[in-house]
Amino acid sequence: MTRSLAVGRRASESLDVIDQAMAVRNAQAEGRLSEIKPEDSQRYSYVELKPAEQFTLDFEPRFQATETTARVEKAKGPPKPEVPFESLAPRMQVIAALKNTPPEYLERAIDTRTALHRVGSYFEVTAAQLKSELFKAKWEPYNPLDTDGNPIISGGARGYRTTIAGGRLGMISTDTIADTANLYLIDPKGTGKWSLSTVGAAEPHTGMVTMIVAEEPSVGKNIVFTFHPGEPVRSSNLDTSTLSTLMASSGLKTDGSPDAGTGRRIPITRAQLDQLNARLPEHFRLTLAKIESEENIKPGD
Repeated sequence: MTRSLAVGRRASESLDVIDQAMAVRNAQAEGRLSEIKPEDSQRYSYVELKPAEQFTLDFEPRFQATETTARVEKAKGPPKPEVPFESLAPRMQVIAALKNTPPEYLERAIDTRTALHRVGSYFEVTAAQLKSELFKAKWEPYNPLDTDGNPIISGGARGYRTTIAGGRLGMISTDTIADTANLYLIDPKGTGKWSLSTVGAAEPHTGMVTMIVAEEPSVGKNIVFTFHPGEPVRSSNLDTSTLSTLMASSGLKTDGSPDAGTGRRIPITRAQLDQLNARLPEHFRLTLAKIESEENIKPGD
């Protein structure tokens, strides 16, 4: 082991010192000190360590603080090949989708499925408990059909179902909502698709849970698009672009609406809703309303 005592020394210089010390030591052992320059015999020395001393090094106090032992790092093997999504069991497909989902999006989705900030169907558990249940549940494939025999979950999406206790249904037909009820157009996840909501309606219990998984181009993997208690319902087709073309004549405004969250809402009257539906194609019309928490409604909304 060698150590340079000056900044800028080359590695070969410390090896030269060893060679010089060995030469002095050999000359001493062979009685040839007359061949060594006096200054070299005084400058260079060689001490042979005993076996018990070979791994004990003493440093001058000025070097103690800078001496460290190299950290031994476990060698990393080659990365494990990623198993194709289709090859995974249904439960592992859901777990993979949960892990692939952007954290902020997943947190918003879970938050709106809890009692405090519910938007539509929800669970009577905390956000942390619900997230744990999603990972622990025994998911199975689910592909329900409508009355005409067409898949309700379409567009390349995959459906799954399981059982989680504490589910409450949170959808109501607009035909059963009082004309004086508060109504809102909402887009809490910031997807650009607007749904209808109201507050105060009854919420029946259910243990059945549906999850929709689909590939997200920006992520390049399958993620969780939504999950909720109860049977799947067709998602809203009313996007921001379509809504914008109709808002002016309906007197609706989105000024100050955030990009996502429960504050992304537009108050709408029953008359405005009827006017909006009358101008929309049948598959775009808002005929169901999500029942949400009053905690989501700011004073004055």
